[in-house]
Amino acid sequence: MATEQLFDYNSSFGVLRTNPKLTGNLKLTVDSTGGMWFNSMDVNPTLSLQKYKKFSITGKNTYAKDVYNFFDEGKTPTDVVFQVGNFTNGASQPADNFSSQYDFFYGSGASTLIDRNYTENFRYFQPL
Repeated sequence: MATEQLFDYNSSFGVLRTNPKLTGNLKLTVDSTGGMWFNSMDVNPTLSLQKYKKFSITGKNTYAKDVYNFFDEGKTPTDVVFQVGNFTNGASQPADNFSSQYDFFYGSGASTLIDRNYTENFRYFQPL
């Protein structure tokens, strides 16, 4: 008995959420001029510092070397890099309204961009 193919294996799919325990709180950013940068996700005071923002990637180093340099040459503690941000009380109490039920911090999607490092008005976050 042959089964029906559910999807085309040549298709690509987007990941809906990222898992910082696997990927760390690191974003690869591409701006409207084609520049590439590393930025941290603001999940704790350390990763919110300016030194973890708009770290230029030139392509001269390997990805691993760039990540190493971005995280202060490996001096940033791993518990800080891989910390899961907690922006709702969902784990301990029910929400009063629908908009508070889900934390979309790590979720794929578009939003307005308010950032002193970038002139763009919008951003799109897509987990890899």
